Amino acid sequence: MNGSTAQALAPVEIAFEVEDLHVHYGGAPVLRGVSLAVEESSILAILGPSGCGKSTLLRVLNRTLELVPDARTARGRASFRGQDLHDRTLDPRLLRKRVGLIPQRPTAFPMSISENVLFGVRFHGHWRGRRPLDLAAEVLARAGLLEEVKDRLREPAARLSVGQLQRLCIARALANEPEALLLDEPSSALDPVSTLRIEETLRQLARDMPIVLVTHHVAQARRVADGVAVFIDGRVAAMGTPEEAMGPGTDPRVLDFVEGRSA
Repeated sequence: MNGSTAQALAPVEIAFEVEDLHVHYGGAPVLRGVSLAVEESSILAILGPSGCGKSTLLRVLNRTLELVPDARTARGRASFRGQDLHDRTLDPRLLRKRVGLIPQRPTAFPMSISENVLFGVRFHGHWRGRRPLDLAAEVLARAGLLEEVKDRLREPAARLSVGQLQRLCIARALANEPEALLLDEPSSALDPVSTLRIEETLRQLARDMPIVLVTHHVAQARRVADGVAVFIDGRVAAMGTPEEAMGPGTDPRVLDFVEGRSA
C-alpha cells in the first residue's frame, strides 16, 4: 500500500456526534431528528434561515440549553469525544469550560482588557504557574488581538471596537483552555475587514480544536468551513463539504436559501 492510499484510508476522528436529536421549547419542536458529526481539527458551519434551530444546537453541545426555561431534549443523543453530554456523572460547569460558547453579541465586563481575558481563569483557578499578564498576552495573540491592544491591557475593555470586542470574547474563552469552540454568528455586526480577521483567527484555532460556527453568511461558510450543515425547519436538509451541501443537486430549499430566495 503506498503512502497516499494509507493516508486516504486513515480513520476520521469525531469530536461531536449528534444522533436523532429532538428539542422542544414548551410544546413546540425546534430540532426535529438532527443527526450530524463534527470532525476533530475542523470547522463545521451551520447555515439556515432564522429560527431553524442553529443556536439551539450550540446550547445542546455545551449544556446551556438546560438554562433556558421550558427547553428540553425530547429524544436523541449528543456526545463529545465519545461521552454522552447528558450523562448524569458529567458536571455541566466543567463541560462549559471544555466546550466554550461565544455568543452573537460580544460583552465586555466592566474591567480592563487583561482582567476580561483572565476572568474565567480567576474563577477556576487554573493558573498552572503562569503570570497573569503573560497568560493574557498569550491568549490575546491566539485570538489575533494582541498587536492591537498590547499597550492598552490595563485600559477598560469597553473602549474596544465591536470587532476587537468579539476577538476579546474569543480570547476570554481560550484562557479557560477549551477543547472545542462554538460560535454563534460572531461576525453578524462586523465590517468586512473585522470579519476577515475573525475568519483568519478561526482557521488558526481549528488546527488545534474542533469549531462549530453558526452563520448566516453563505460566503463565509465557503471561505472558512471544512464542512457545512444547512438547517431547514429544524432538520438537516444538506450536509457535506461546502460544494456538496450548497452546490447543484442539493435540496431545492437549500438552494433557495443559498441563492437568497428565502430568508
